[in-house]
Amino acid sequence: MKKRWKILIPVAVAAAAVGGAAAAGVGPFGAKNAFSGYTQADAELGNIETYRSFTGKIEPVTERNVLPDLTGIKIKAVDVEEGDEVKAGDKLVELDQDTISEQIKELEASMSATEKANALQIQTAQQQYNDYKSNIDSGNNTAIQSASQQIDAAFSGLVSAQQAYNNEVKLNNAGLSQTILSAMQAVDSAYAQLQSAELQQSQAEGQLKAYGDLNAVNGYNPNQASVDTAVLSVSQAQTGYNNALDSYKAAKMNEENSLTSLFDQLITAQESYINALESYNTSVKQADQQLNSYNLSVQQAYANSDSSVNELKLADLYRQLDECTVTAPIDGVVTSVGAKVGDLSGTNVLAVVTSFDKMKVVVKINEYDIDGVSVGSPLELTVNATGDKYTGKITKISREATTENGVSYFMADVEFDGSENARGGMSVEAKLTINDLKQVVTVPNEAVQTAPDGSAFVYVASEDGKNLDQRTVTLGPTDGTNVQITDGLEQGETYYYKAPVPGADLSMSVQEENADVGGTE
Repeated sequence: MKKRWKILIPVAVAAAAVGGAAAAGVGPFGAKNAFSGYTQADAELGNIETYRSFTGKIEPVTERNVLPDLTGIKIKAVDVEEGDEVKAGDKLVELDQDTISEQIKELEASMSATEKANALQIQTAQQQYNDYKSNIDSGNNTAIQSASQQIDAAFSGLVSAQQAYNNEVKLNNAGLSQTILSAMQAVDSAYAQLQSAELQQSQAEGQLKAYGDLNAVNGYNPNQASVDTAVLSVSQAQTGYNNALDSYKAAKMNEENSLTSLFDQLITAQESYINALESYNTSVKQADQQLNSYNLSVQQAYANSDSSVNELKLADLYRQLDECTVTAPIDGVVTSVGAKVGDLSGTNVLAVVTSFDKMKVVVKINEYDIDGVSVGSPLELTVNATGDKYTGKITKISREATTENGVSYFMADVEFDGSENARGGMSVEAKLTINDLKQVVTVPNEAVQTAPDGSAFVYVASEDGKNLDQRTVTLGPTDGTNVQITDGLEQGETYYYKAPVPGADLSMSVQEENADVGGTE
């Protein structure tokens, strides 16, 4: 039994081939040969171009809806009409500025008056602080001067009393009882401790003063602890002194003589001196407190003069004043005007400005055609109405497919440089070249047959020229008419093929073809 291999040839391709054969009289691209019914041809170099076609409509790439930044403001003027060409920054619409201008005048007047009042307050507070500090630094503070004079007077009396007492001690020491002597020694010792504590306090306060101005606001002084300790020591020494004094007074009640009288005077002088020291320290502290109060007044005056809030309000009003002039955001053409004089600005679009320098075509790409298409791919665009051609490129491809009538496709933007003839809404055919092969070996599509194993072949004459042999070939792209041969057939080699007959059974067996040219089973 003969094996029958079916070879299928597309009807459209077959019809084109037959038409070519009729025109030549001997078959397309061929000549008369020894194999009846076959066309003889030589493999030639040719061009193969394949492409995918899409359709879409022209749209502008850049279109801006002009909205007001301010709402509730009356529209004073509309300076453009549809079709006007504008540049970015050109005035489109003007809003009424009167209310905002009045608010600016009122705020500026208020700020000016407040600034003058604040300046006077700062000047007064600063002068008070400077005068008071100058008096302290120069030693002219009356309270401190008076306290200092009291210290001098008390110290002078203390020295005199001490000398008188010391002299009397030398003369009368032997006549005093042991009780009085012990009490007097205890008072002397307590007084010495009190003096030492006073000295330590004075030194600690000096270190505290040297560390930094006691008038500093919210300052922290690490020597404050030493001052606090010294103050506590003075208090304790004062208590000890008072206790010793009380013991002495109790002891002397039964023993009054000149020595005790002089000692009383000495004690009085000591107390006067201590009181004078305390009065002086109190005066110094009060002066510091007063100076600190003046300093706080200066800082408060500066704080009151802070106009940053009003400055922000004023800046915002000036911004609103600028925004009363609504300008074009881009170069282009006014394609719509929605603003009307007398209306209040709101959320409605005042105008639409469109740039026609860059246009785009939105095309649908079938999911089976998306492979090989990417952002940046060039396309040839043909406007159906005018025939004008443009070169564009894909700038965006949707990430999600859209399904329509069971078919999934991706939307893509193809941008191109516009012209006067490219108008929005025109239909366009976009052509994406897949292969553009130049001068490659080609044969007509109908010259290629398919073997049962799926491989492709063409017919070539056997070595003895009596039969047709099958030559396996490797195919490249086809443009629908011709196909590239990448391997198996060289330029100039002769091949044979049978042109299909219109209306005939387009399937035949390889075995039958071999039989037509003397083939065997």
